[in-house]
Amino acid sequence: MRSFVAVDLPKEMKAKLAELSAKLPEERIKQVDAQNLHITLMFLDELDEKKAWKVGKCLERISFPKFSITLKGIGAFPNERYPKIVWAGCESAELNELAKKVREALAEFEFEDERFSPHVSIARVKGDVELADFFEANKNFEGGTVVVRDFSLKKSILKPNGPAYGNIQKFELK
Repeated sequence: MRSFVAVDLPKEMKAKLAELSAKLPEERIKQVDAQNLHITLMFLDELDEKKAWKVGKCLERISFPKFSITLKGIGAFPNERYPKIVWAGCESAELNELAKKVREALAEFEFEDERFSPHVSIARVKGDVELADFFEANKNFEGGTVVVRDFSLKKSILKPNGPAYGNIQKFELK
């Protein structure tokens, strides 16, 4: 099963992000379903049940305090001139530290270790789309502040109408 470690967002914050993504043009853009909006701490790729159990045991050892994040700003990967992923930014030094602890806890598994970039993907772009007006109009986006109380090991189930995410295991912060 395709798996990742993530911080879930409350419904109110997901609603604000859905409002933001609804401002994007419809042509060649696929909005992320509001229920799937999250902050990925680490992508793990394919895990069988046994490996997922081992990963969960390693993540259980992480001791980390609750902290706040603020959704602020927008951007795109690889950049705003050639967007493939449109995102909302996340401000929190603690979020970066939690992602580092997740990577350290899972170092023995040799997952590809990509650089962590705190964001919430809100849309995927297929082909060339001019979004300069969208970025300019929404550059001061603020999605609110929330206390992060836990993170999850999640699975992604691919369906004809897009992925569905489910929790494998949840980890409470102190």
